[in-house]
Amino acid sequence: MFETTSILDSEMLKKIAKNHMVPWKKYLLYGIGTLCTIFIFVGIIDHDILGAIISGAAAGIVAYSLFVKPSKWMETQANAILGSGVKSFEYATSFGDNEVSIENKTTGWSGTIPYEKFSFLYDIGEAYVLFTAGGQYVIVDK
Repeated sequence: MFETTSILDSEMLKKIAKNHMVPWKKYLLYGIGTLCTIFIFVGIIDHDILGAIISGAAAGIVAYSLFVKPSKWMETQANAILGSGVKSFEYATSFGDNEVSIENKTTGWSGTIPYEKFSFLYDIGEAYVLFTAGGQYVIVDK
């Protein structure tokens, strides 16, 4: 069994928020946003106002998914830290045979996440972050 201890603070949250989307999904959204922008200009040049409006709406949805949603996610996480009255949380993480056990040493909370729930791993420099499809994450210090 592998065990590690991590600190979750506002700086770590900023790094996690930048990378909490699966990379292929992020690239797909960038591609769709680029195509929508091109269609907006083509619609304006071609005097197809309805097409330009529809493309603009699609581009707005893509922009929301890429930029606003991650910042809202980080804001929610940061408020959880600030609302608890502490500046950071200390987590102990244990990797067992079938699941990851997480214990928040600051609050006393503990839980487990089965390995099959994790969808991707991201390297943020001083740590790795394992993400589930539902937005849960586990920080693993290097």
